[in-house]
Amino acid sequence: MSTERRVPSPLVLALDSGTSTFTGLLVDAAGRPQGVAQRPLSTQHPMPGWAEQQPQQWWRAACAVSRQLLRSTPGAQRALAAVVVTNQRETVVPLDAHDRPLHPAILWHDLRASELIPKLRAGVDPRWVRRRTGLPLDPYFSAPKLLWLAQRRPSVLRRCARIALVSDWLNLRLSGQFVTDPTNASRTLLYDLRKGRWEEELCDSFEVDPSLLPPVRPCGTIIGEVSPAAARATGVRSGLPVVLGGGDQQCAAAAAGVLRRGVAKATFGSGTFVATTAAGLRTDGKAGLLCSAHVVPATTLVEGAALASGSLYDWVRTTFFSPSARFSALTDAAFTAPPGAAGVRIDPSFAGVGTPRWDRQACGTIGGLRLGHDRSHIARAALEAICLEAATVLRSYDAMGIAPRSLRVDGGLVADRRVAALLRACLPIPLQRLHSTEATALGAALLGAVACGWHRNLKVAQRAMVRIEPPIPLRRELRPPQATLN
Repeated sequence: MSTERRVPSPLVLALDSGTSTFTGLLVDAAGRPQGVAQRPLSTQHPMPGWAEQQPQQWWRAACAVSRQLLRSTPGAQRALAAVVVTNQRETVVPLDAHDRPLHPAILWHDLRASELIPKLRAGVDPRWVRRRTGLPLDPYFSAPKLLWLAQRRPSVLRRCARIALVSDWLNLRLSGQFVTDPTNASRTLLYDLRKGRWEEELCDSFEVDPSLLPPVRPCGTIIGEVSPAAARATGVRSGLPVVLGGGDQQCAAAAAGVLRRGVAKATFGSGTFVATTAAGLRTDGKAGLLCSAHVVPATTLVEGAALASGSLYDWVRTTFFSPSARFSALTDAAFTAPPGAAGVRIDPSFAGVGTPRWDRQACGTIGGLRLGHDRSHIARAALEAICLEAATVLRSYDAMGIAPRSLRVDGGLVADRRVAALLRACLPIPLQRLHSTEATALGAALLGAVACGWHRNLKVAQRAMVRIEPPIPLRRELRPPQATLN
């Protein structure tokens, strides 16, 4: 009897460079995960409101998870058909002539460029910017970060040969090809969403040389092959096709089936990121909603954001419980408190306000405290605030006439079924969870699967490769008294 282990069916390796975790996912044509590996990513905060990462750690993490997956999955090396990268968006890093980072990457939630926004608004019409890009003038996006470098670190940009986003740099390391995709380009404030190209007038406004920006290619394009040097570093074979992925929220949306009208997704990570689609390329975001390119051509992903959800819950854990406390213990305590947290209220604006009014100077508060309250009430109030803010973001879509009819969710917070049930109690529409806890990587894998010819298009791939759980039952008794359902 043979003891040789079965070689799996063809596989795609999806690499997801998130904010706090780098994930590698091996998946087959039916969407079955054959392996998951993760490495933590560290963020430095050299000044209040600043957030930086060393780009080299992204590459080290990519190499580590790739090698781990190939070691632990029998036959994976021979079965691997493509590699595809997805990433935290807006984060930007300048490179020298040898493609080495000249400065730490400035992360999406870094606020150092806030000081430049008033002057920008005085010199550039924000309405004109939104008509071109679908985005507001905000330090959240890449261009203000680059303007900060131009004005505060001019020597960096004088030596700059390329300006890269996260996936751009990883794909460059993998294949030697310097390209980006519309989903990432459309989050920079430098990209004309309707024309599908870098806008020179926008680049001038932010003091960016457009020649330093990568060419834009469609998501799902095979951009090159894994180089011999990258093969030695990652363990994958030289010559493996490298597929152009997309931004994290667009990939998560694809996995959730946000490929047609009426379906929305919400990813609960550091923040809560809600998205649904609109036909055509639109830049007319209302009620604080943002318009970006989707992984589907000629389709707009309309996004809303609550800026502190998982990060708020983590702050409650470390501040009122313990840095070593498990999140499950925090949630256990939260559900010993009654709906409404006995009057404790949390304004979750701990990282400012996103949708609907985009106020990065807003601050979070805890109110209603009395001597009889304890940390369980604060934990419950935090969960309720997170869920209610997600409901507020969803209501914003009414202003654009694209109100979702159902919501699909993923992320660490809603992996706990109790939290998902609380969220459902705060919503007027049905709620489902993705079975996979790695929706972003899985969405990138869909692009790889289509590029490999396994499925005709993304809609077919999503139906074949993604499992959506049954709807969460509505439990009205969980609904906070301050919830508004219309």
